[in-house]
Amino acid sequence: MLLVTSLTLYSNEYSVISFKTNMPNDFNWAVSERVLGNSIHFVDTEEIRKIYLQDPDIEEAQVSKIYPNVIEVELIEYSVLAVVIDYRYDTPKEYYLYKNAEVTLVTEDDSLSEEYSTVSIINGSIDKNVYGEFVNYFMTISKAGGTITTRFILDSISLTATIGETSIDFGLPTDLGKKGSALTSLLEKEECKDKIYFDYTQNDLQARC
Repeated sequence: MLLVTSLTLYSNEYSVISFKTNMPNDFNWAVSERVLGNSIHFVDTEEIRKIYLQDPDIEEAQVSKIYPNVIEVELIEYSVLAVVIDYRYDTPKEYYLYKNAEVTLVTEDDSLSEEYSTVSIINGSIDKNVYGEFVNYFMTISKAGGTITTRFILDSISLTATIGETSIDFGLPTDLGKKGSALTSLLEKEECKDKIYFDYTQNDLQARC
């Protein structure tokens, strides 16, 4: 009897009375229902993390127990790498491209930054892997330590771009990670004011002015 009483008091003292997150999310209500009123000791933080990671916009969820009775969740969204502009519609549609290669429609309430790189789709069908190729390019550029605003134009299977006043012929929209690496290597060595192309004649892919 004493043991039961002790457990009851222990549970009441550590019952979760507050659930906090740093941003709105569709899973917030369901998670709050799961944890509020339950003992903080029995809250499975890894299970809550996995719930939030079902959201394609969430890159990471950090779940913390704040004793005696608070659960805090910090959600980290995938960063926007570029804006995709699809001109194949009568009224062009704009999408955010994220690091996980997902795209979401830009709403009227969003304010687009001119610093975003862009991918303009002119015509042709889009291969399901093409967004992943663009992600590889932007992540490679980012890891090189630079911020290069690139304006891509995808016309069927032909990919071109501009960086400032310099035009770039990417050829097919493939191997964009390797092309991004070759491009950054070139721009670190010399300034190309006219046109850049990629040379496949050697064993290693080279970007040339």
